[in-house]
Amino acid sequence: MNFEQAISTCMMKFATFSGRASKNEFLYFYFFYFLIQVFSNILGDAIVGNAGSKYSTIQLCVGIVFLTPVLAAGCRRLHDTGRSG
Repeated sequence: MNFEQAISTCMMKFATFSGRASKNEFLYFYFFYFLIQVFSNILGDAIVGNAGSKYSTIQLCVGIVFLTPVLAAGCRRLHDTGRSG
C-alpha cells in the first residue's frame, strides 16, 4: 500500500473501528496526520499571529476533524496485531 492509498483508505473508513489496518496504512496515515498538524501550526502562527500560545485555533480545528479517523486507524491496527481496540 502506498502513501495515497493509505490516506484514502483511512479517510473512507473514518468511523470504522472494526477490521484490520496494515502496518503501512497505519504508519502512512499517522505521518500524514503529523504533517497536517505541523502545517496547521505554521499556518496558524502566520495568519493568526499567536506564536506565543501553545496551540493555534487552526491546529485545534484540524485535531478535532482528524480525531475520529486517527482513533479508528489506531483501533484497526490493534486488531491487526491481535489485541482488542
